[in-house]
Amino acid sequence: MKVKLEDIIEAMEFANMETEYYYDTHNEKVLMIFDGMVDGEVNPELFEDIKEGFVEDYIPLPGQYDINEYRIMEEFIYELPEGKNQDVLARTIQGRGAFRRFKDKLYDLNLEKHWYQYRDEAYEKIARQWCERHKIDIVEDGTTFEENALIKARTLFNELHEPVISDDSGLEVDAMDKKPGVYSARFLGEDTSYDIKNQYIIDQVKGKTRTARYV
Repeated sequence: MKVKLEDIIEAMEFANMETEYYYDTHNEKVLMIFDGMVDGEVNPELFEDIKEGFVEDYIPLPGQYDINEYRIMEEFIYELPEGKNQDVLARTIQGRGAFRRFKDKLYDLNLEKHWYQYRDEAYEKIARQWCERHKIDIVEDGTTFEENALIKARTLFNELHEPVISDDSGLEVDAMDKKPGVYSARFLGEDTSYDIKNQYIIDQVKGKTRTARYV
C-alpha cells in the first residue's frame, strides 16, 4: 500500500466534527466523508459501511482529537526562548477562545511564519507515524508552492533536457489558517462540486475576518 504524504496532511488539515477521512486500502486513495456523502457523491450504503467499520478496507485517518492542536500550541510556546513572547502566548491559551486569541497574538508578535512552520512539521510527524503504524508506504510530494513548482520543473526538464520555468498556485484563506493552500486542486476531493467547496469555505469563515488571496 502507498499514499502521498500531502494527501494525508491535507486530510488532517480539514478534519473536523463534520468531516472525516479514510484511507481506501483497495484503491490506495484518501476518501472524504461529509454530509452523508463519500467524496462528494451520494452513496448511503458505502457511507454507512465506512462509518460503522463494517468493511476493513477503510482505515480512519488522524482526526482532530488525534492531532490535538492545543497540545501543539503548548509545545510551540514551551520551545520559544524564555521572555515576553513566551509569557504573552502562554496567557492567551488559557480559557475559552484560546485558539483565536493565540492566532491574533501571533500576528501582533510577528510569529505567524514561525508558528505555521512548526505546526506543519508537527502535522507531518503525525502523518508519518500513522503511515508507519499501518504499514503504508509514503510517496513524497511538495508541501509548499515552491516545492511543487520545483517538482514540476524537474519533471519537465528530465523529459525535454532544456531550461524550463514552472509555478504552483492556490487559494489561502486567513480564517482557515491559510488553507487550502497547496491542496486547493484536491480540496475536499477532486470530484467534489465547487458549490459544496464554496459553501464549506463560507461556513468556515462565518463571523471571522474574510481575507484571502490567490497565490
